[in-house]
Amino acid sequence: MAGQGPLQGSGWVDGFPWYLRARGSSWSLEIVDDKDIDPEQLPCVGVLSGWLVEEDYGTWPEAGYMTPMTAWPLIEKCIEKFRAGQLPYIFPE
Repeated sequence: MAGQGPLQGSGWVDGFPWYLRARGSSWSLEIVDDKDIDPEQLPCVGVLSGWLVEEDYGTWPEAGYMTPMTAWPLIEKCIEKFRAGQLPYIFPE
């Protein structure tokens, strides 16, 4: 896996698909407001309405080498904020 960033992951939260990507010096998690999308297809389906978190992570290229053990607490934090209504909602342009 050395040099093979980004770290990516996907799944479901309360019936909504989510997609995590960590690359370069940041990571993001998107929860899509379309329950019919397979999370394995994200981000290939284009820009969709939903909730988005983006945060810095170290310096280039540290985020791409993030381990799943490091990423999972970030995912859990995002899920907690999503359930509490604390994530920003985005609309496609």
